[in-house]
Amino acid sequence: VDGILNVRAKDKGTGTTEDITITRDKASLSQEEIDRMVAEAEEMAESDKAQKEKIEARNKAEGYAYQLKNLLKDDKKSAKLADEDKETLTGAVDELLSWLDENADADKEQLDEKYAELEKVAQPIISKIYQGAGGEGAEGGAAADEP
Repeated sequence: VDGILNVRAKDKGTGTTEDITITRDKASLSQEEIDRMVAEAEEMAESDKAQKEKIEARNKAEGYAYQLKNLLKDDKKSAKLADEDKETLTGAVDELLSWLDENADADKEQLDEKYAELEKVAQPIISKIYQGAGGEGAEGGAAADEP
């Protein structure tokens, strides 16, 4: 009657009956404690979100760097680039990877900035591969198209 929940269990085999009454315990949390815990959980959610974004930014930058490294290892694609472009791209990739190793605690904004720096160097060079330009291949290709 005074309990919040009354439960009765009867073992049909032995006929034994047990009763349990669940009551509001004095050790229950007060509304103030509940509010504090909810606020802490919300703060943690914000912190978790920031950490997730940081990890995603790091993975994006690192993944892009390794993608470029693999592109440079691909003889068919890298053959379309001038040696100077290969050196520039290799240097930019190595610089980013080194920076990532040295700055494990970098925040999302720093990581995004470094990614953008690499992308700024890489995009013009990569476009040469897909345009068939760069190095000696561009001159030979243009001459072959002329009548």
